[in-house]
Parts: sequence; C-alpha cells; structure tokens
Amino acid sequence: MPYGSRPETGEEPLRPRFTRLALRIPVEITTLPGGGLTCTGHTLNVSSSGALIELEPGAGVPAGEVAFVLRLKSRPVVAPDVYCHGRVVRQEQRDALDAIAVTIDSHRPLTATGGQHPAV
Repeated sequence: MPYGSRPETGEEPLRPRFTRLALRIPVEITTLPGGGLTCTGHTLNVSSSGALIELEPGAGVPAGEVAFVLRLKSRPVVAPDVYCHGRVVRQEQRDALDAIAVTIDSHRPLTATGGQHPAV
C-alpha cells in the first residue's frame, strides 16, 4: 500500500508536508540516551523534516529518541557526513524488511570523529 493512502476512511491520501527526495544513503542509527541499540540501513527518501530508513535484516528496530548519521561520503559527490537527532515516529514492514520513519529535529555536518556518533 503506498505511503499516505487511507482506504479505511475513504478520505484523500495524506500529502507529505515537505518535498521528499528518493535517495539511497547509508545510515547508522543509535538509540538515545546512551546508545542502547545501534543498527545500520539506508534511506528510501529524505526531506528537510525527516527520513524513511530501511533497516538491515536482523538489525533490531529502534524506537523513541535516536541519533543517526547520513554517510554522504559514499555518494558520487564527496560531502561531509551529516549527524542528525530526531525520533522514530512510525515503523512498517516493506518486503519483509523493517523500515522506520524518523524526524530530523536538528542536524549538523560532521568533521572527523573516527566513525563514532558524537552523542555516544
């Protein structure tokens, strides 16, 4: 079922508030506080307010407050990785894989951190 469809109510599908870009970006996610769960995946789409992230199989599904790093250095144009802070707002199954929708409440470019989340 496509994102935003609402067949149970017969209402018009929900429309995203921000433009979403279909980008596949590697991502590392850590639950906060304290980094209890760390997992990896990739974005399915990104907007200025959030992202839909498909998790690697068996990664576990984070909930609540999270920190995540968008690994842009692996993209064709080299750019700094981006550290984001937000929260998980939705979980869903996509072709037997877990996906999460996360908000981007704050973000900043990363300098060399040795691959660690700055918050952990």
